[in-house]
Amino acid sequence: MKEIEIFESIWKTIETKTISKLEACLQNSSTTCNFTRQEYASIYTATYNLCTNEIDYSSVLYQRYSDTIANLLNACTLPAIMKCEDDQLLAELKKCWISFYSVLKSLAHLFGYLDRYFIKIKGALPLMDKGIDLFRAIIFEPLKKRVMNKVLEEIGRSRKGGSTEEGLLKDIAGIYIKISECKDKSGYYDANFEIFYLYDLKDFLTTKADEYLKLNCVEEFIEDATNCLKAEEDRIRDCMQPSTRDKALAIFNKELFTKNDGELLRKEKGLKYLLQTSAKDSLRKLYDLYTNIPNGMTYIIPSLKQQLHSEITSLYREPQRNIIEDLMQILAKYNSIILDCFLNHGDVKQAYNSALGSAINTEIPGVFGLSLIHISEPTRQAEISYAVFCLKKKKKKK
Repeated sequence: MKEIEIFESIWKTIETKTISKLEACLQNSSTTCNFTRQEYASIYTATYNLCTNEIDYSSVLYQRYSDTIANLLNACTLPAIMKCEDDQLLAELKKCWISFYSVLKSLAHLFGYLDRYFIKIKGALPLMDKGIDLFRAIIFEPLKKRVMNKVLEEIGRSRKGGSTEEGLLKDIAGIYIKISECKDKSGYYDANFEIFYLYDLKDFLTTKADEYLKLNCVEEFIEDATNCLKAEEDRIRDCMQPSTRDKALAIFNKELFTKNDGELLRKEKGLKYLLQTSAKDSLRKLYDLYTNIPNGMTYIIPSLKQQLHSEITSLYREPQRNIIEDLMQILAKYNSIILDCFLNHGDVKQAYNSALGSAINTEIPGVFGLSLIHISEPTRQAEISYAVFCLKKKKKKK
């Protein structure tokens, strides 16, 4: 009995010096909750004495620490946020979280000896983790469905060009991330934030894909899809975990590229049209867009090979033309495109060489008796490629 009285006496001193100040911080939504050096030294000494007393009160003190946080949340934070309307929910949650986190840091600092002693021995949750977990259980869990609905609503408004409060989404996502950083809560962000964002992104891109298929000009698709991808990447970089990016890109790949199997690029004014007209700006944007997608070049290469083959084989249909000169111009054009637009991508170069060899050796010999001796890398800065030089030598020998 005497031992309980000793603890309660010391606890009463701690409580008197801390609770009223912490309550005031929460009620006023203060972003700082500071104690003087004298207050800190007095409270820290009291908690130290309870942990190092002949009778160890550390487990009881840890429970009182937890009860204090729970009482503060139930008395100050929960009533304010539960009466909040949906349109102000995220802003109020952000304000409450910032204030609570400040209070929690102060309280954990005051009870810091528990982290140094009791937590290590008993394997209990560290003081900050315990406080964050209580916030999750008391505040976040009852609200998380409403919160996520509002988050997705804000993202949807942003996608349509509407205005959203700067930093609001980042701060709300930051709560999920903070909870996930706590002991035994590593999957909280994935299961309660990321998965709903990705489902929403899938629905958004499915609608976008249907709109893109109605376009006749691939350049419109390139411009809009590039802006769309950049906006999502910026949102993920600024607000979410880095691991979310790869999952989002996989959804982009599936919804915008895999499902239509390159149909957009095969349209009348698709990739072949861009190659035929040497639309370098659009081709470079196309390359930048598709390099963000796993195996993105596999959508580009078939049209590239077909168009190159078509332009070369069209030469032999008009024997009166100077085939060598025209072939030089075609190869110079494609060399420039591969260098400037596709940045000498290995798969594109290989496809270029394959299509060039096939077109020259298969079609042209029947008319001119020429053969391709060598295909140069499309990196030469000269106006004539080595492949064309070989063809010229062959013709002269004839």
